[in-house]
Amino acid sequence: MWRAEICTELLLLGKSKQSPMPTAPYSPPILERCLALLVRYWAFNMTLVHNRGVQWPGFGYTDAEKTEMRSISEGYPKIEFYAWLALVVVFVLVIFAGVAIAGMSLLTYAIGGEKNMANTPEPLFYLAFALQLLVSLSLGFPLAMLPAAALVGRFFAVKNDDLPNATKTAHYFHKLWFQIARIAAVGDEELSD
Repeated sequence: MWRAEICTELLLLGKSKQSPMPTAPYSPPILERCLALLVRYWAFNMTLVHNRGVQWPGFGYTDAEKTEMRSISEGYPKIEFYAWLALVVVFVLVIFAGVAIAGMSLLTYAIGGEKNMANTPEPLFYLAFALQLLVSLSLGFPLAMLPAAALVGRFFAVKNDDLPNATKTAHYFHKLWFQIARIAAVGDEELSD
């Protein structure tokens, strides 16, 4: 019984001596921060493209968006962008390999095993490859950019104040994902010129 009384006294004593807790600056949820970092690096990427006077087919931006992306990408070292780009390559290769292995495993299962691979109808074989390509590009590529952005942002200690706000992040991430998914699914008419 005396243990309960001592614990209560310690808790009350601790509460009375506590100083008021200072308010912490706003810290966005982890996913929101990762998306903001991705937008930051994508803005740098597209600013490099636009500064050279070229336009990537399927990645159209208005002049106002180009100006906004330029402002998002200013003020941090190029090495940060190149570190992100290198990690994206590593993650995308791992994801593409995983999708290819899973896709071929599903195809092998669907046809009844490896012994039937020689008898696989060509349309089914090409459909499996097309689906693997679609999943790799439309989901795998953006998913590879997220952990790369998180790791580089952590390594370079990027402050929340240096990131685009939630509205800009949502706008540019949705546009980026739509552009990548559209090109993966149907291509772009500019590519056929």
